[in-house]
Amino acid sequence: MAEGSSIATAKYTRQKSKFQQKCWDTFPYPSTMPWSSTHSGWRSRATPHFNPPDLTSATLKFAVKVNAPAFTYPLLAVFSAPGISAAPEEEAFAVDAQGAVLKLAPEDYKALTALARGVDAMQDTGVGAAWRVKSPITCRPIHVLLVPQPEQPTAAVVAAEGGKKEPGALRETSVYAFGKENAQLSKPVGELMELPDAMREFFGLVEEAEGEGDADELTLTKMKALLNIGER
Repeated sequence: MAEGSSIATAKYTRQKSKFQQKCWDTFPYPSTMPWSSTHSGWRSRATPHFNPPDLTSATLKFAVKVNAPAFTYPLLAVFSAPGISAAPEEEAFAVDAQGAVLKLAPEDYKALTALARGVDAMQDTGVGAAWRVKSPITCRPIHVLLVPQPEQPTAAVVAAEGGKKEPGALRETSVYAFGKENAQLSKPVGELMELPDAMREFFGLVEEAEGEGDADELTLTKMKALLNIGER
C-alpha cells in the first residue's frame, strides 16, 4: 500500500478517537427510553475471518459510514460470500470500523440485513431519507446507511425518487445525532415525532462495530474506496 494512503488512514483513525472523546461522550443525549434488541451482542458472537473473499460491490449487502465535521469513516459493511446462493448466511462476513474481518453468526447476518433493508425500504413509503435527532450541541456525527439497489427498481422506487433512480446505486438513509437513548426528532417527519423503532434498533446494533485495537489500514483503504469515501 502506498505510504500516503497509510498515513491518511492512520490520521483519520486518530481524528475519530479525538472527536468521539470531545463530542460524542462529553455531552449526554436527552434520554427518552432504554434501548434494547434481541440481537444485541452480535459482534461478540462473530469470529475472525482469516481468509475472507475480496470486498466487492457485487457481494455488498449494506454498509454504514459516519460523517463527522472533519472526516468520514466506514463503520460497518456486511457481505455475502460470492457464489453461494443456497444458504448465504453460512458464509456471510462483516468488516468493522477498525478493518477487522468477521464471520457473522447466521442468525445475526439475517437479522442485520433484514433491519437494513427495512430501514432502506422506508423511503419507498414516501418518508424522507434524512432524519435529525434533537441534540443540545451541533458537532454531532451523521450515521449513513448505504444499501445497493436492484438493477431494475420498482415503479414505487422510481416514483419516490422523481425518476432519478440509478440502477445498482447505493441509496442513502442518514440520521444526524443518533444516540441509543434518544429517539426524539428535532422536527417531525410526517406525523412521526421520534425515530421509528426499526431504525433506532438498527443503528444501535451497528454501533457495536466500532471495534477495538489497532486498525487494519489496508482493509480500511479498500473499504473507503468501495464506499467512495474520499479524504477530507
